[in-house]
Amino acid sequence: MQHDYAKLFRTPDDVIYVSNAGTGKIPTASIEAMKALLEYLAVSGEPPIKEIFGKYDDLRTYAGKLLNGAPENFAYMANTTEGLSIALHSIDWQAGDNIIVQKDAFPASHYIVEYTLPQVEKRYVPVGDGSQLLDRIEAQIDGKTRAIVFDWVNFLTGYRIDLAPLSALCQKHGIFSIIDGIQGAGACEIDLEATQIDFFAAGGQKWLLSPIGTGLVYVRKELIPHLKPYHLGWLSVPWPDFSSFYPLKQLHPTTRRFEYANGNLIGLYGLVESLKLLSSLGSQQLQSIIFQNTDYLINGLRQRNMEILVAKEHQNRSGIVTFRHPATDTTKIFKEFMSRKIICSSREGYIRLAVHFYNTIHQMEQILQTLDQVTS
Repeated sequence: MQHDYAKLFRTPDDVIYVSNAGTGKIPTASIEAMKALLEYLAVSGEPPIKEIFGKYDDLRTYAGKLLNGAPENFAYMANTTEGLSIALHSIDWQAGDNIIVQKDAFPASHYIVEYTLPQVEKRYVPVGDGSQLLDRIEAQIDGKTRAIVFDWVNFLTGYRIDLAPLSALCQKHGIFSIIDGIQGAGACEIDLEATQIDFFAAGGQKWLLSPIGTGLVYVRKELIPHLKPYHLGWLSVPWPDFSSFYPLKQLHPTTRRFEYANGNLIGLYGLVESLKLLSSLGSQQLQSIIFQNTDYLINGLRQRNMEILVAKEHQNRSGIVTFRHPATDTTKIFKEFMSRKIICSSREGYIRLAVHFYNTIHQMEQILQTLDQVTS
């Protein structure tokens, strides 16, 4: 049965939105949830505390269902960078330590390691087409390596790393695995519990279809006792009520300790509704729908002799399809696409199409037909 998932969004019928790797569309239900909280605050002033704490619990529940991780391992974040910062600054770095960083990653992790960890040696490894990736990473590991930080899905090529063997490699050498998951969470199948990744951070504004200023971080509960306290506040501890604040309490024994206080509550309501929607489908079903569209696109682009940045193996693909024409300027194609309401991205001299579950094969046909028209 063909579902019309587009009805869950307010996208005009004449728009083809394939820019989810930049900013995802927010479902109508998420918008209504945020509006309801704003209306409540406008009338009452004081936020509905019990309901808000319930939303935090809902976030953990739905995130756990979507990403297949224990709910207590999730915490609400403002963005991917905040989650990566927690991971990188919770490690007790010592003199002479080094970290292995993905060279061709989106630079969010680069800025953190370069400018906030000056004392840590950086060793850069590109993912590229993924060939011999684990061997290339392991060649850089020595007795002073404390962690690796990599993107699950590359922002440009869409190459998706198999996280299970990467995690196994890290466990073999006793080092932390830190993953920027923003370009895959909500689009690709994942089982965080099975992969045993240590840290996984993802902003909500892309494939999780949530407001800017929302996101989540996953930290395995088993790691908590071994981490340096970081990113803490007065809500990092359990409170029976707010009638008395002393003496100081013990920190939450789970990832909840990283939810310090007064986060983006409006965004939280939107993120919860979006996670509820995505988790109702499940990551396996989401990926299946998305890959039907991307496979159609890739085949069509190959027939037209486009230069495509895409993984050879299906297991390493994602919702991102990046291409350029061998003769027609990318800027021209991008401008023509946008003028014809095909909303996409221009990145590093390529056109990037980022397809979600609400897109259709018919839309993929329209994209290819438009490409024929603007390059003829």
